[in-house]
Amino acid sequence: MIAYTCGSYLKSGGIYIIREALSSEASLLSQLAFESKSYWQYDQEYLVAAREQIKITYSDIEQDYVYLYEDEQGISGFYHFMNIQCDPELVWFFVHPKSIGTGIGKILWNHLLELIRNLEINEFMIKSDPNAESFYIKHGATRIGWKPSSVKGDMKLPLLKYIDKTVRA
Repeated sequence: MIAYTCGSYLKSGGIYIIREALSSEASLLSQLAFESKSYWQYDQEYLVAAREQIKITYSDIEQDYVYLYEDEQGISGFYHFMNIQCDPELVWFFVHPKSIGTGIGKILWNHLLELIRNLEINEFMIKSDPNAESFYIKHGATRIGWKPSSVKGDMKLPLLKYIDKTVRA
């Protein structure tokens, strides 16, 4: 699904690309998501249950917008954006633990914003991990409520909304 032109970019230390994920990369992205989730030091029971929930599938890649960040070190992050029935949602947004704090998240976020502008979408929902909420708020999202976790019944996940003020509704 092409909605944004990908390309190569220069950063200090080398060249990186943002590109659409290939369906053959689904298990690699699922592993990256699990490693990123593990960074937050959840207990083992939670991580085992979460692993089943944070999978990227072949059909996700074929039907939705799944873009990744890749450089000479390999794939270091990705996002999965879904726009079904006028209900846009950022489903997943993960950066590999070794790359957290290096600016890759900001690069992916800016790419996501270019994508939504190209799609003429001015807002979308985010069900955030509690540890990632501050990233989204820093980049303009607002908490609008809480959503129960599908992994752990007593855990509440921040429900966020991002409104892009540069796109007219």
